[in-house]
Formats: sequence, structure tokens, C-alpha cells
Amino acid sequence: MPDNKPKKKNDYFYNETLRNFKAGLMAETGGTADYSIVNNSGKKPTKATGKYQFLPGVWEKQVKVFASKNGYEWKDWESSFKGNAELQEHFFQHYYDTVVWTEVKRA
Repeated sequence: MPDNKPKKKNDYFYNETLRNFKAGLMAETGGTADYSIVNNSGKKPTKATGKYQFLPGVWEKQVKVFASKNGYEWKDWESSFKGNAELQEHFFQHYYDTVVWTEVKRA
């Protein structure tokens, strides 16, 4: 059975992979670290939100559960996630550890 637990912060490969993943995301957003930015461009705007451009249609339920379990007050996507740097960073780390890192380890 594979070990899918997140690596410790002192694991070089984990940290380099995380750094490169974040750098790639920053390049996609034009290098902005704006936690309040919302993608409203195009004919069908995605409303991707924040520094890491999470899509509310895909991630809102998971973020709401995560926020509630981790002591963040939750009202809705707009008022609770948009602009909330602490929640966005915390959820991104959770996303990286549980989704991205799991896939990296499979490769």
C-alpha cells in the first residue's frame, strides 16, 4: 500500500516540487500574488479566484468544509475566500498535499 501522507517540510524533493509548482502557477497568472483577483474575462468567465485561481464551481464545497474544519468563518465564496490570504494559503497547502503530491508520488 503506497504511503500517501504528505512529506515533512524538510524533504528536499517535496519542497522543490512545491516551489516549482507554485512558480508555474505564478507564471500562469502573470506573476500576481493578488488574493482578491477574480478572472472575469472572456465570454464565459470562470470566476477563478485568488492567488492560485481556484474555480468556485469546482472547489467551493471542498473549501467550505476545509474552512469549517480549520476554524475559518464561512459565509460564501465571495466574502470568505476572495481576499483571504490565510485561508487561500492554508487551503492551497491542503490541496497540494492531498491532490498534487499524491499524483507526483504515483509518477
